[in-house]
Amino acid sequence: MKPNGTVDLEKLGWVDILLLLKSRGLDTHLVPRAIARLGKPLDADRMATAKDVVAGYLSDSEALVRHEAMWFLGSWGRFREFAPQFESILAHDPDGDNRCYAAICLGRLFEGTKDSRITELLADWVRRGDQPEQVRLTCYAGLLLVQRGAEGRSTSDAFYLGDNALGDVDWTWVQTLGQ
Repeated sequence: MKPNGTVDLEKLGWVDILLLLKSRGLDTHLVPRAIARLGKPLDADRMATAKDVVAGYLSDSEALVRHEAMWFLGSWGRFREFAPQFESILAHDPDGDNRCYAAICLGRLFEGTKDSRITELLADWVRRGDQPEQVRLTCYAGLLLVQRGAEGRSTSDAFYLGDNALGDVDWTWVQTLGQ
């Protein structure tokens, strides 16, 4: 601990950080960095040990905390068991960036699998005219990952990063998916 009572994450070991997250013993502003520390360096055994603790932060009141938990579970850990939570975040998270990131996590979890259920889900979100453009574009990015795998990454990134617009979507292809 620092003299003012705050925790110095840089001086704590991996297990100490995991225990602090598990006990919810960190100030909210430290949680995203603590979650990131659990994932570095990438170690499959450590990530498997920490995944349930980190998953508890998917419903945190802070958008950045939820985002970092998604990053850990979806991008780094690729834990498919959390796909239902990502689907719920896509549909209900109040933060638009988190909704977008949930779509990318689904794409990464099922990258190259052509999974029919995830394909149908993401294609439906792309077609939903009642949704913000960036959510629809990011769902398209996730869809490209699911359907095209590594070959779709560069195209997917362009939609995820906002380099493309809805007019750049291959609507003919999207209409054939999941129907």
